[in-house]
Amino acid sequence: MSKREEFLDQMEAQLNVWRGQISQFDARAEKEKEEKKEEMKKKIGNLQNQINEFEDRMEAIKESNEEAWENLKEGAEKAWDKLKQSFSAVVSMYS
Repeated sequence: MSKREEFLDQMEAQLNVWRGQISQFDARAEKEKEEKKEEMKKKIGNLQNQINEFEDRMEAIKESNEEAWENLKEGAEKAWDKLKQSFSAVVSMYS
C-alpha cells in the first residue's frame, strides 16, 4: 500500500467515526430547547461543511499522480487540523 493510500484510508476511517458521532449529536440537538438547538445545529452544519470540503480534497488526492499528491497532502493536513479543532468544539458542547 502506498503512502497516499495509507493517508486516505486513515482519513476515511476517522471521517466515518465522526459521521457517526455527528448523527448522534444531531439527534441530541433535536431534544434541546430552541436557542441551544439552533446553536448546536449551526455548529454541526459548519462541521459537516468542513467534512464535505475535506472529502473534496481527498478526491483530488485520489485523482492525482504520485508527485502531485505530496503537494496536495500539505493543504489536506492543514484542513484536517482545522476539522479536528472544529470537531473538538462540537464535542465540548456535549460534555
